[in-house]
Amino acid sequence: MIVPMKCLTLMCLTEDREHVLSHLQKLGVVHVTLETRPDNEHIVFKQRALQDLERAQNALALAKKNHPSTYDLPAFKPKQFLSAVVNELDHLNALRVRYENLQKDVKNLEPWGDFSMQTLREFSEKGVHVYLCSAPMDRMLAFSERDDLTVEVIKKEKNQVYFAVISFEALPLDTLPIMQLPDMETLSETQSLLIDTETKMMQVNFQLATLAKQMDLLVPLKAKFEDELAYLMNTAGMSKEGDRFVWLKGYVPEPHTEDLKKFALENGCALILRDPTEDDNPPTQLQNNTFVSIIKPLFGFIGITPGYREWDVSSCMLVFFTIFVAMITNDAGYGTVFLVGSLLGWYAVRKNREMWPLMGFLTLESVACVAWGVMAGSFFGMSAATLETIGLGFMVELSKLPATHIPWLEDAYAGKDLAGSRLLNIEYFCFVLAFIHLAFARLWKARLAIKQHHICQMLGHIGWAVILFANLFVAVNFVVAPGSMPAWVPYLYVAGIPLVLLDVNFKDVSAIFQTPLSLINSFVDTLSYIRLYAVGLAGACIAENFNSILGGLATSPVMTIISGGVLAGGHVLNILLVLMAIMVHAIRLNALEFSNHMGLEWAGYPYQPFEKKSKS
Repeated sequence: MIVPMKCLTLMCLTEDREHVLSHLQKLGVVHVTLETRPDNEHIVFKQRALQDLERAQNALALAKKNHPSTYDLPAFKPKQFLSAVVNELDHLNALRVRYENLQKDVKNLEPWGDFSMQTLREFSEKGVHVYLCSAPMDRMLAFSERDDLTVEVIKKEKNQVYFAVISFEALPLDTLPIMQLPDMETLSETQSLLIDTETKMMQVNFQLATLAKQMDLLVPLKAKFEDELAYLMNTAGMSKEGDRFVWLKGYVPEPHTEDLKKFALENGCALILRDPTEDDNPPTQLQNNTFVSIIKPLFGFIGITPGYREWDVSSCMLVFFTIFVAMITNDAGYGTVFLVGSLLGWYAVRKNREMWPLMGFLTLESVACVAWGVMAGSFFGMSAATLETIGLGFMVELSKLPATHIPWLEDAYAGKDLAGSRLLNIEYFCFVLAFIHLAFARLWKARLAIKQHHICQMLGHIGWAVILFANLFVAVNFVVAPGSMPAWVPYLYVAGIPLVLLDVNFKDVSAIFQTPLSLINSFVDTLSYIRLYAVGLAGACIAENFNSILGGLATSPVMTIISGGVLAGGHVLNILLVLMAIMVHAIRLNALEFSNHMGLEWAGYPYQPFEKKSKS
């Protein structure tokens, strides 16, 4: 459910501002909205500190991975540690800039050999001017044709020529393609500096790897910096009434209004609470049971939040997204890989309760993939004979159990003859799933319309559900079994379309023209669910082809090892393709097709209370 919000205005004396905000942050229930974005030197300094901290965390993680160290350093205090890391990073960045410049200098000096620019300056003082140039061949020839110049070719590279122009008179520099060369160092000296700089970079990376052993010091420091930045921004962003009063505005969940009233009394604040109007845009706080709440990481990943005046579809999205993921993966072997990964993830974050919803979500999806793969009899795209050969015959026997094996699902497996006759049950199931998913959205809207006493809207959504039911049979007739459409299906359109028209605003010309397009789109939405079958089948085909091609190469122990390694790589690639398909198709069917029929625009933003995150 979406938690109801109250709009608030909290006023206090100017001299009490810091005290009130400090205790309000400890209360941690108010979502503050600032009318202007404050900006002062203290806020800028704290923002830079946060940026330095994030930069330090990323750099230490990379250094720990690429340059592991066995040395230890004395224990630091958190801020002292951050300062030490930032100093090393600044030093490393300066060395990188120097290294890149020296690389360019070496590249520019190499065609000329090991000489000193001081020699050219001495020639110039004696009246012999030498200019080192680089240009295409045709331009070099133009200089060589002049009687007042001597041109010496030093080196040729494809169409580029390095040459020296010698003259007894000083020439305008803008008329020559002069090379930009180091003024002080020779080639050998520059190469030496390059090696020295590279050595210093390695030393700094080693120092960062050593510091990385204490990188956990930055975790509480980040929460502290975020608390301090939020406090500074809200302090600077409070509106003023003369020099005596300051106030802030925001939103508070209805269950916490009594806590806020008590806070206002205890801290001498004036408090105004009211219901949001149409002009207000409250944040969205989703509140569900522990099981349904595991969908929140998915919302965060794709960056969607239902609007405050929209509907919480968390439970519906969790159920259907899980089904879609299982159908797209379509392999118990891949599901087992996901499950093992999620169990390892549980162990890694067992002490971090904030990560538990994510791990619960991943575990549910993994179990669903295993269950669907077992019902379909699909294990890493291997045939029953192959499973028997490699000692995994128990999987074949498991798939034959009446309690697990569903032959009706087997046509999604690539082992079927795609060119000949085959069952089309999965395609049929996709369209049934489309009807259930989309009609559920329409019936949900009809129920809401009944509560609001909007009879025409209720009848309109029921009409859409009837049309979706007709679309199911039409889609099956076109894609699955031509000629199978019952004779009474057209009457569903006859019944549904008038109901839909009851909810059309005929005073709005755009709504009149939009209605026929919406009817067509409803059928397109139904057809789009066939992607679940197509993507699942494609993954199964890839897996089976990898097995058949590479399995035939295992003619000797050496070839068995090689083909086994390549086969493992092929399955890893296929798993990555499956994950990409999930990101595209499973999310799309929920966030686009279903949301369109539900009337969801995902126009909300999350409730983020002004609260103290750090323990200190």
